[in-house]
Amino acid sequence: ELTRAPQMQRELIPRLLAIGLIGYAVFGTSLAVIFTSAQVWPELTALPTWLENTGQPPIRFAADADATHGSRWADGSAIQLIAAFTLGLIGAIGVCLPSFYFYGLLAGVRTTMLQVTTNALKGMASSAIAVVGAQPIYFAVVLGLLVFHAPGWVVGTVCFLGLALPFIAGLYGTWSLYIGFIGLADTMPEHRRCRRECFLRRLLFAWSACFTAVTPVMIFTLWEYMSR
Repeated sequence: ELTRAPQMQRELIPRLLAIGLIGYAVFGTSLAVIFTSAQVWPELTALPTWLENTGQPPIRFAADADATHGSRWADGSAIQLIAAFTLGLIGAIGVCLPSFYFYGLLAGVRTTMLQVTTNALKGMASSAIAVVGAQPIYFAVVLGLLVFHAPGWVVGTVCFLGLALPFIAGLYGTWSLYIGFIGLADTMPEHRRCRRECFLRRLLFAWSACFTAVTPVMIFTLWEYMSR
């Protein structure tokens, strides 16, 4: 309801953006602590190199015996991880936002760029809250593996799951965005609403797929660039 109030949108945008930034910064910090505690660290391969040599994965975890001594914080690797997740998600929203606005116009929804931005940031803030809520459970799982000396491949697999955690939790944010935007169907003319609402649902699914594809590429590209 607040996102539909024009007088509230300018106030909500910085607040929702702050929630998203803080939430993903907390997540990135926790992930860096988990990796250093497990004495592993992800090694990145540039996308052009990976495309030329498909046998080498773009991300692999390597043993890092010095990680517990704070070397990853001293050399800036942990900061790069935090910045990649925080700025990458914001960048992905910025890239996909114009298409989100035009999809709404194409479906016949009466909306503004401010309202679209508010809805997009509401989804991001919801995802950030969800991923912070899931973080203690994930931390407990990794701690259990370390205490019981799980094999290295098991720890590496669970660490990969940690990198995917924002996208799993992001489903909640996508649902929040979908519910908020589909509610704007009542701005359509009543005699067209049924057919246009169905079209709007398809466009929202298309936008969600586009955002899901852009986000990991944006995060990985920023992370790999900063690591160089």
